[in-house]
Amino acid sequence: QHHHKIHLPLQRVFDNGELLHMARHCEQSETQGCLLEGVPRFEFMPASASQKRLWLVQQLMPESAAYHMPLALSFDGIVNLDVLERALQHIVEHHDILRTSFVQRDGELMQHVHDANDANDAKNVNITLRREHVSTLSSVDAFRRDVIAEPFSLDAPTPLRAVYIDHGDAHGELLLVVHHIVSDGISMQWMLKELSAYYLAEHGISGQQ
Repeated sequence: QHHHKIHLPLQRVFDNGELLHMARHCEQSETQGCLLEGVPRFEFMPASASQKRLWLVQQLMPESAAYHMPLALSFDGIVNLDVLERALQHIVEHHDILRTSFVQRDGELMQHVHDANDANDAKNVNITLRREHVSTLSSVDAFRRDVIAEPFSLDAPTPLRAVYIDHGDAHGELLLVVHHIVSDGISMQWMLKELSAYYLAEHGISGQQ
């Protein structure tokens, strides 16, 4: 549909048992196309039904980490943490949802996307890669639990936190925590792909290698 600009509803496939009839329908609809057009962005936009539910849960149980999505990555070798931090910042700037805060307006939960290119807004969407060495931690497991359990302020942008734990001997781990109100399992996978691609590109390495 996107490539050929032909809109062919599934029902038409069943209604036209012969390829000739189906081809005629495709010719008729070829010039119509089905393109998505951009719409103006408002300062505040309604939250989805699922976002409203997740927001309400957090208001009722602000200390709960039930909808915090943690992801830990293990690294073997020397990691350029400055580049890794820039890669995280790139992802935040590239995806509106990671620059979104949730606020109430006239009793309705609304989304506000912060502009990474606006000097007044940019400071709100900067993400800092927290760096810890295992020698400074009394318990790595307890530290991980604390990072995961730390509450998010959904009325502030970037419901994402990142911590790098240096285990020494060129071994470390990156711990990412995202609130489910802005992410799910599929988007986490895409975020990892983008993170890897950006990091490798900064070092002049193709993602295919």
